[in-house]
Amino acid sequence: MRFFVLTNSPNLDPDPGPSYLLSLFSHADLLLLADLLPGAIGGVLVLILLLLASALISGSEVAFFSLTNADYNALREDNSPPAKRILLLKQKPYRLLATILICNNFINIAIVLLSEYLIRSYLPDVYFVNMAAWLTEKFSILNAGLGEWIGGFELDIILRFSVTVIGVTFLLVLFGEVTPKVYARSENVRLARFMSGPLRLLLSFFAPLS
Repeated sequence: MRFFVLTNSPNLDPDPGPSYLLSLFSHADLLLLADLLPGAIGGVLVLILLLLASALISGSEVAFFSLTNADYNALREDNSPPAKRILLLKQKPYRLLATILICNNFINIAIVLLSEYLIRSYLPDVYFVNMAAWLTEKFSILNAGLGEWIGGFELDIILRFSVTVIGVTFLLVLFGEVTPKVYARSENVRLARFMSGPLRLLLSFFAPLS
């Protein structure tokens, strides 16, 4: 795991301009950051794919278990492969639910681990230290009552916690749970058709666990 380290500590300007972020890094730091950029982009792309997979799996739970008798009657009249798969999955509701929950948990764990790896690899501790110093200089309240409120924790630790825990949780809840379930509620048949194939494969793959 590689880190880039600030080799110079710029003077903190109480009213920094757009060039402030660049001033945090020396020329060598920028070169190293450019070298690490392709890996960071690849990691972010994988993270987006995992969030998409989490959204599809979460939405599938609502889509399949909100189908009505009228929907199933329409699917019985439809002779398409997706309709047949949906009717087949309907025969094993408990295994289907268990498979969806198992897949969703595995994906969410992967998202958390990958997010932590990316943050620690490309946002080293010294970045949060400098950001905390700038915030303390910018907002005098951070030197007063807030210091007692956070119970002795350093501000840079609070910033890292906000990014790694609160930020990742927000992404998971919004894009991996709430949004797909709202969509699946109104487009349950369409999403069930789309996910019938993948879930049929996952049902077989996770059979020992489910």
